[in-house]
Amino acid sequence: MRNIFLYLCIAFVGVHATAAPRQTTEVVSGRIIAYSLTLACLNGNSYWSMVIRVEPHKKLPARFVRVNFSLPCDKTAESVLINPSTQKFHLIRQNSLDSVLEEFIVLKIEIIDDLQKINEGIESNEISKIPVWHYLPGNERFSLPFREVLPCYYSVEYPSLPLL
Repeated sequence: MRNIFLYLCIAFVGVHATAAPRQTTEVVSGRIIAYSLTLACLNGNSYWSMVIRVEPHKKLPARFVRVNFSLPCDKTAESVLINPSTQKFHLIRQNSLDSVLEEFIVLKIEIIDDLQKINEGIESNEISKIPVWHYLPGNERFSLPFREVLPCYYSVEYPSLPLL
């Protein structure tokens, strides 16, 4: 009876493991062009994105991809992403996170109190644009494909820790 239970457990684990979706790692050559600003530190980590220009390969033209990653709050993207030259990246595709590459974060300020408007000199419905992307030194010549949908990946080299 004990052996039957053991065989059933092994069979269940084997079936469960083969049914799980596999994440394949793509190895690409490219250079980090820019990184995003981060707005918050959550659970000891800051969450960033970088845009990589993937080098042309055989019949595939050069393309841009977005890669999400996280760093401890005491580190900045500038301190980690210091290599502007071409390098190899190990990436895991995240189809569900593909999105339009925006150039700015747009903040709309609505003033409720007329006295506050007078005191601060702010017009009601004033719009403020904050640039999202910062170029790595030496890569300013590349134009980012704003308003285009970029494929999104996670990096094996720079993992993205989950939000808790």
